[in-house]
Amino acid sequence: MGANAAFESAAALANNIKLLLDESSGTPSFESIQRRLKQYELSRIIRATEINKVANSVTRLQALKGVAERITVNYIIPNAGDQLIDMMSDLFVGAAKVDFLPPPPRSLVATMPFNPSQGFTKHEHIWYRALLALPFFGLSFMCFRCMNAGDGLSGVGDVLKSGVLSWDHQSFDVPPTVFPATWIDDMFRPIAVIFSSSSFGIDIVSWWQVITFLTDLGVLIAIMLIESARRSNMLTFAQV
Repeated sequence: MGANAAFESAAALANNIKLLLDESSGTPSFESIQRRLKQYELSRIIRATEINKVANSVTRLQALKGVAERITVNYIIPNAGDQLIDMMSDLFVGAAKVDFLPPPPRSLVATMPFNPSQGFTKHEHIWYRALLALPFFGLSFMCFRCMNAGDGLSGVGDVLKSGVLSWDHQSFDVPPTVFPATWIDDMFRPIAVIFSSSSFGIDIVSWWQVITFLTDLGVLIAIMLIESARRSNMLTFAQV
């Protein structure tokens, strides 16, 4: 990583020297040289700092420095598939290059092609992306209110408390536990009761609505698969 950073620094310095010569009609002034060297320094600080952090993390992994590093080396990395290659590619695709020379053709046809506007240190900030997502949360809240979803949940508590689901002189005993973990039961037993009217054919309209629900679910799964493949979601819940 240090050797690659040195090559990047040489490219960034060459770019600033070229710009210095292009903007100067004769011998560059001392002030213009200072300005260009400052631009060169600023362009390298962020990326060099992040590369140093990555190199430090890699060194800790190789030395099995702590518990987290031991878990990562012994259990996560052997099962990470292409994640490590993707992470390293993300580190390289946004590297500095000699701007007045064309990039090698093969660097533009890979699965993660070279792009100086993307890659390591050029990702959108997570809070910025969260801000962009706020309108969708608002739409979800409006849909929940318009659908009156709370009305359909009014009788769920009574069913769970009594343990009996009754309809048209028929009844069904709701099992007190289904899963070995209590918190899983608390999460899924109400859902099972909510969908019982369609599962048992109590409400035909509800039964047909489940078909459309499965269709909608297919679209959501497709969106999740697409999001999981995005480089910006690497090693996030969206990818998992």
